Amino acid sequence: MPLLTLPLELVHITLNNIRDHANDLCALSLTCRALHDLASPLLYSNVDISKSNTARASRFFCFAETMQDNPHLAGLVKAYSGPLYPDSILHTFKPFTRWFQHIVNLKNLSTILPPNRHDVILPECPFRLESLRLDCPFSTFTIESFLKSQPDLISLSISDFRPVGSLVVSPLACPKITALRGNIYTAVIFFPGRHVVRFEWDYGYQESIIIPAELLTKISEQLGKLRSLSYRKASIGLSTHSMFEGPLNRPSVYLQSLRFLEIQVMQLEDWIYIPTLPNLRVLLIAETSPEEALVLNQPIRLIGLFSKCGTLQHIDVAGQLYGATDTCFRWLRGEDKPVSIPLAVAENGRNEFWEDK
Repeated sequence: MPLLTLPLELVHITLNNIRDHANDLCALSLTCRALHDLASPLLYSNVDISKSNTARASRFFCFAETMQDNPHLAGLVKAYSGPLYPDSILHTFKPFTRWFQHIVNLKNLSTILPPNRHDVILPECPFRLESLRLDCPFSTFTIESFLKSQPDLISLSISDFRPVGSLVVSPLACPKITALRGNIYTAVIFFPGRHVVRFEWDYGYQESIIIPAELLTKISEQLGKLRSLSYRKASIGLSTHSMFEGPLNRPSVYLQSLRFLEIQVMQLEDWIYIPTLPNLRVLLIAETSPEEALVLNQPIRLIGLFSKCGTLQHIDVAGQLYGATDTCFRWLRGEDKPVSIPLAVAENGRNEFWEDK
């Protein structure tokens, strides 16, 4: 932060008024200097400037300039969420287009990239990511070379993967990923050759209905190894439909090893298909509309799932049915009433069964 330029007369007046507190000010100055080394890692380890507002561009420019001019501070950044180069100020930003070369210890990156600038998309970088989230329409050729430089990547999320012209990604690209998020085409591209145990399926318009059965056949082996699956709409405006309406209407064939299933909004047909999952341990219903609340408010329906699904341990229900957005109700096998738990506890189930045999 640059120092304010004060008139010399004002500086003298200020110093004269604090002369009696010189020792205290000296102690404070030394304390602040000592705390600086402790505070800097906390300030820079997790940087988030992703929120869209009028000040984001200027905030990002200041941050990039700091990283460019202070490599020792850039080395403290472990997680970054925000743009790499905003289009709106690209002409003034050119002196700092290589700022990310200094964040050598970055592990988690979440960024929105301009779809019309494939020439500058994800250039070679010195860091080795463990988690990457990309919010932008992509096809294989725009990201494969970058992913080949990230052998330590464990979690990958792509918001809008475009199947047109895409091929299966080289096995040299992110070979260690175990958690994948995106649409079904993301799975088709990244499942082969990798041991993915968690898939967050962000489905598009009628995606599970219109996908060709042969696509699921191609990845049937990988689907059979999934331990954790979340099924959610890619955007708020999309209509809700069951995961089991299309070719996935034989879940016992494709999801033999599934332990955890999260469904954003339950459909009536889901009650029929869920008991056919042979190894399901946990069901999380993330949201409830007023219409679905009428169904979910029937204890006999929830309790009945336990008798039909012998491996099911508990059912967690969240959403409008219970009012509080940070709370859900857990139904346990053998109990006729649910218990209230924090929603975060229920969501931890997403990662509980990855090593389950």
